Amino acid sequence: MKKKDDTARPAIIHKLLLFSLCVGATFTITWIRLLTAPDLALSVFYLLPILVAVWHLGRVAGMLVSLCSALIWLWADLKVLDGFSNPYIPFINETFRLVVFLFVTFIAEKLKLALEDQKTLARSDSLTEVANRRGFSELVKREMEKARRNQTPVSVIYFDVDNFKTLNDRFGHAAGDRFLYEAADILKRNVRVVDVVARLGGDEFCVLLGETGEIAAMAISRKLKGLLMDLTESRRFPVTFSIGVATFEKMPQGVEDLLSAADALMYKAKKAGKNQICSAVLNPSGE
Repeated sequence: MKKKDDTARPAIIHKLLLFSLCVGATFTITWIRLLTAPDLALSVFYLLPILVAVWHLGRVAGMLVSLCSALIWLWADLKVLDGFSNPYIPFINETFRLVVFLFVTFIAEKLKLALEDQKTLARSDSLTEVANRRGFSELVKREMEKARRNQTPVSVIYFDVDNFKTLNDRFGHAAGDRFLYEAADILKRNVRVVDVVARLGGDEFCVLLGETGEIAAMAISRKLKGLLMDLTESRRFPVTFSIGVATFEKMPQGVEDLLSAADALMYKAKKAGKNQICSAVLNPSGE
């Protein structure tokens, strides 16, 4: 618990500091307005701290900065009240200005969420809802960097569905797609939260196991293979699984070196008669 608190405290301090800077920016803009002509339009500049607050701190922070901007502008208007034909005009103006600020806050939040969704989609497989090759490569790179720092092993399990074309031909592509989705779901539900499951090709899946040696990786691969075979037998699908398990105790240079090693072991299992598991502990060169 203490470790979690120590990690969260800097993030909270950073957010409070950023929020304070956004609020401070609204006071700075108002101060500049008071030093210049009272009819000079500076309200557009309030949008910058509002957008920063929404983008980095969320909608509530953006709404608070919007409210602060409107109130401090109202205070500035009241300082030069004799410049208005009616004492109620500043209150009416700031009400409309607050509505505009809140509308900008809403639009900025929607834009941010849309961009985040696009980033997620770019790294996810639309059919199985696991990582795609791009997303998997990025996560593998992070895990490899972590393994280099901590000097821990990394294992990759590479799955290929044997005779998947036969399944599609006999049962139809809809059944094939459903099978791939269910297979990916089995992999996701039966590995750790920190492990990563990906679909790398039409009928090829990969599981990244951080801080996992060959013995543990083989145990996990056997468990997953058994669960996948239970699925095929329950559906009476004519498919099996060829699996390659590559363990690196020292990290290779790049992600492709790690993936190609697991892929080569998978093909070795396929050439040996399919429906088998082939594993190896490899050095950084993949030998």
